[in-house]
Amino acid sequence: MAHRFNVFSGLDRHINKKNKSIPVNHEPDNNRITPEQIKDIVSREVNAASTRSQMMNYFDSIAASSERTETMLVELRDALDAGLASVKNTKEIDIDESVKRIENGYESLGADMHKDNLITYKNLRQALEEAENKAIKKNAGLKKGITACLVMNGILLAAVIVLALRGFGII
Repeated sequence: MAHRFNVFSGLDRHINKKNKSIPVNHEPDNNRITPEQIKDIVSREVNAASTRSQMMNYFDSIAASSERTETMLVELRDALDAGLASVKNTKEIDIDESVKRIENGYESLGADMHKDNLITYKNLRQALEEAENKAIKKNAGLKKGITACLVMNGILLAAVIVLALRGFGII
């Protein structure tokens, strides 16, 4: 019995001397990622994806709204043209000038609103895509880190099993 204990305690000392970053004494290590932390990270990513989808739908609706606004302004201009045609014979000069002013005002208002909405939409969409790309890179790094931890744990487990089998005289 004493011989087996000495083999494992010698193994602990040997591993601790060789690689200080891998604790073998089973004391809690604050630098390790726990299963709860992994679940939290995954749930945050799922929530972020859902939020991203909702925001994209909202931005798409903003773009559609600006297109509807532009359509309404065109219809308003057409209505003004029709009104002008019906009363053109009474006061031709005054009506022409006022309708042109109104028409120009609505056109510039529509162009400005449409341009501002598209700029805002494009900027927000670009910011979201950049945030998504950063999240993808972080996830890739996290997956690589988790894979490396699993590989190291597998190697250590195999080494312990081989040493234990040698200690028992099986190998």
